[in-house]
Amino acid sequence: MYSEQTYGNRESLVMPLFDIVVYPRSRAKFLADKVTGEILLAEMKNSESVHAIGLTVKSGTKPSEISEDSLYNIGNLLKIAYVQPADDGYMVIAKAVQRVDAVSVYRKNGLFYSAFKPVFDIPDLDEDIQAEMMENIKKGNP
Repeated sequence: MYSEQTYGNRESLVMPLFDIVVYPRSRAKFLADKVTGEILLAEMKNSESVHAIGLTVKSGTKPSEISEDSLYNIGNLLKIAYVQPADDGYMVIAKAVQRVDAVSVYRKNGLFYSAFKPVFDIPDLDEDIQAEMMENIKKGNP
């Protein structure tokens, strides 16, 4: 099911992200539950490229209380680069390749899935301002 994921396939596994926001074209490292981690590992053995949708969980939501309504609908299509067992599940390293709108989140067998469509940002900063902002971020200046 997951091995056929490409940008053209508009449905994917959802990775709920607690206390983390992933920005487009960035790398992210986060914990996944045991079941999700095992699914990702199995799929990585069978496919060159594995993707999932990363959606941030709304503030104040406990893992035991997560529902479709507690996930923000704008997130990122994540290309899964690495999955490793950890104390509380699996450590996942992924690259955000495309901003997406999760248009229909649903639960199946205890996991979340969603149909999605790409979201295109309208760049409103010129290259000089973007470079200056990145330098300030790297230096730790607001």
